[in-house]
Amino acid sequence: MAQEGARGRVQPCLLGQPTHRVLTTGRLKEEMRLINKAMLNTLNLFEPQAQQGRAQHKHGFDRCMETAAMQLRQYALGQSDIPGLLHTGLEEVCGVLRDFSHFSAMAQTACRLQGFAEPVLLPHLLGLAMVRYKIESYWQEEVDQEPNDAGFLSHDEIAAACELKLTSLRNAVSRGELSQSEAGLVPIPQALDWMLTRQRCLF
Repeated sequence: MAQEGARGRVQPCLLGQPTHRVLTTGRLKEEMRLINKAMLNTLNLFEPQAQQGRAQHKHGFDRCMETAAMQLRQYALGQSDIPGLLHTGLEEVCGVLRDFSHFSAMAQTACRLQGFAEPVLLPHLLGLAMVRYKIESYWQEEVDQEPNDAGFLSHDEIAAACELKLTSLRNAVSRGELSQSEAGLVPIPQALDWMLTRQRCLF
């Protein structure tokens, strides 16, 4: 999931705000509609002869992607598992996140080409979902008694999961409440110990 992280990253401008108010269904749907419009316009530029066929399927595509985004929202906010994946493993969850990361990358490119504002909510949503996936992967490895190779969270990720401003998180690090690697990453065990004492931790 390392390469996908660049396409789904928590947004510093949204840190410190109540996540359920930032990622409302209405705001997400509106951003998804703009993304879909940008992607459709971009496809029409490269293949104008297929415009009519795309227009016929646009409504169904919009509904499909909105539904998928709402499901990812539930997962990212810690409200439920991704519907349909409740009794499956993390490998399937990883596949869903990978698909969404590719969609997010295409959305950003299409919006730039069309002169639209680049998406903010979708990358933030995906970034939060990836934080939960990292934590669940760590828990699963602990249960299976397997070594954990990629068990780190960034300051941005911890702040997003706890609905904190980045300055608050950095103050906690400077006080020695959180250890970190030379790269500025916090090992998941130490991060979890600290996160679970925060009242607004999403997970």
